[in-house]
Amino acid sequence: QVSQLFDILVALRHFDVADQLVLEYPEAGISKLPERAFIGNAKAGLNATLQVSADGQRLSRGTVDLAYGLHIVVIAGCHFAKDAEIAISAEPRLNRLFEQHAVWIAPANEQISDVAEWNRQSPSQPIQIAWRERDWPQISSWNMPTFYVFRDGVLLKQWSGWSSDSGMADLLEGLHDAGVEL
Repeated sequence: QVSQLFDILVALRHFDVADQLVLEYPEAGISKLPERAFIGNAKAGLNATLQVSADGQRLSRGTVDLAYGLHIVVIAGCHFAKDAEIAISAEPRLNRLFEQHAVWIAPANEQISDVAEWNRQSPSQPIQIAWRERDWPQISSWNMPTFYVFRDGVLLKQWSGWSSDSGMADLLEGLHDAGVEL
């Protein structure tokens, strides 16, 4: 129960209370949260993210400005999203495109340790956690993986899913339909 409460507190961004819970219940075997590079649990705002360092030792807060330029937002965190990331990273042109224009976002309740592991394994395609899902009004589905292509704040294309058979073809078609050139 203590572990479940800890996870809920983290998902609600009540980090100080979660840290206190760890101190009060050492027998629960929960690790203290990583160092935070932001003050308190303040509201973060539009398109806010929780960023996890690859070593899992530091949390920071960021934002993604979708208003200008090309942005590929991928709702990620599951093994299908990981399969997509691996396939994208293996294709040099796609890897470059995603390095420059993609942001991989996990839902707000994603485990920090899982994100740190992803970021260790995939430094060219790191994942961030949505600070709160309601801070991402452009995202209509948090199913994984869901791909969104925005240009200058306008949603051009959205599709969901990744299969070993058609995932790459669906990705290329979706990017083409959105006018993204490789």
